[in-house]
Amino acid sequence: MPERIVALSSSWADTVIAFGRTPVGVGSIAGISSTGGHFPWQGDYASTSVTLTLLGAPAYEQIAALAPDLILADYSARDAAVYASLSAIAPTIAPLASTGYVDPWRAQVSVLGQIFNETDRAERLITDTDNAIADVARRHPNLAGRTFLIATARPGTIGLIASDTDPAAALFVELGMHMDSEIVAQSHGVTRTNIAVENALPMMGADLLLIQGQAALLEASIPVWGNLPAVRSGAVAPIDGPLSAALSDPSVLAIAYLLRALEPQLRQVGSAAL
Repeated sequence: MPERIVALSSSWADTVIAFGRTPVGVGSIAGISSTGGHFPWQGDYASTSVTLTLLGAPAYEQIAALAPDLILADYSARDAAVYASLSAIAPTIAPLASTGYVDPWRAQVSVLGQIFNETDRAERLITDTDNAIADVARRHPNLAGRTFLIATARPGTIGLIASDTDPAAALFVELGMHMDSEIVAQSHGVTRTNIAVENALPMMGADLLLIQGQAALLEASIPVWGNLPAVRSGAVAPIDGPLSAALSDPSVLAIAYLLRALEPQLRQVGSAAL
């Protein structure tokens, strides 16, 4: 039974905590995460922050110094060489998703349930979170059939989640929504992509806009911003800080936090058409 677990994504750290255990190390992306991998929905716990880069290798020396007996790698190990280096330190769980980006939260819970020999607890965690999602959908029938967009605004470019199979998008699909066809058209077979800001307008007609990063850039760059359906209805959600981690890497713990934070925008979806 592993006792010294290093979790290199917020969702893996959340899943370990959901099982009543504490990871000895958690990943924190250099230059992006200012929380050291710790978030409000996790409660108070002590662990070492492990430096990650967005596309490069994690800090192997930091990980090895923690003497882990299990490494939960997620997207950090989508590169075979990174996975091999981590596996040389301790048994490593590779990305569970075929895309190599963000793992589905249910798969993470199921895997740890098997590792900890607590499959009944895993089933309860999944069922409780499923019920919480279903409750939000029941309380907000206005979401059914509506469209959503998840984007990260940067100078000159916009990062898009471009597939409703991405775990971040899948949450909103479970609420009864769907991704705008214009966004899917930009995917070219990938789940996350980047486009130039000047090409963003066709994607901005979604009923719910979830904007990470520098949201003000979009308002300044899109002349008809004030006439967009989500802007008129009040269904634009600026996502930053902990919410960004909860949205980008949904977990069994973070989903309830995210849905509570988005309650005002979810309530307004579609109201511009009334």
